Amino acid sequence: MDVASPPSYRRISSVRPGPVPLSVDDLPPYTRRNTLAQPIARREPVEHVYLLSEKNRPWVTLKLYSSAKSSKSLPTFFEKENINGTLEIDAERGDSIQSITATITGRIITGARPDDSFKFLNHSLPIWSKSSDIPRMPSPSEGASKSKLLGRCEWPLSIPVPRTVTVPNGSGAMEACPLPETFLERHTAASIQYDFTITISRGMLRADNQ
Repeated sequence: MDVASPPSYRRISSVRPGPVPLSVDDLPPYTRRNTLAQPIARREPVEHVYLLSEKNRPWVTLKLYSSAKSSKSLPTFFEKENINGTLEIDAERGDSIQSITATITGRIITGARPDDSFKFLNHSLPIWSKSSDIPRMPSPSEGASKSKLLGRCEWPLSIPVPRTVTVPNGSGAMEACPLPETFLERHTAASIQYDFTITISRGMLRADNQ
């Protein structure tokens, strides 16, 4: 498979009777359903908690709410849902945090080598920045309203997942396609993986945190 031209993985709208296709070229097109015969019963949101500690003290807490089966499972989000949660940072005086960014990435993985991965989605949103020229997410915390974080700072998160992504097609032209679903099956070389990352950028003399 040419990783420079990722396929669209979409739900089939209907199945027509007929002979079994003999090749990949004979397969029917896949499209998303516009309507569902029966509505899907959504679960109550499950809370996932991720901590980042320093000197045995948690100073970053990320809480996400998803449709996963349990809090021990990976967060699960359906189409048209936002990534909802809260980010809490306990910033000490003199901390050199320059910016905080949320990033959603999507990759097609076809092997174990770094070259066997194609990133088709890289969507970043600023949460907070030392520079007043960069938009900040609203925060009820007084310590997050200035050019330097101080004390316990909290940001409610409600981040929309992009509905489409622009990728090169077979002829090399850019084309907007619906986001494919997460795909991971045993005995299948290819998979589709999404990641949600919070990056805390610091000054030149200190390492960033993710």
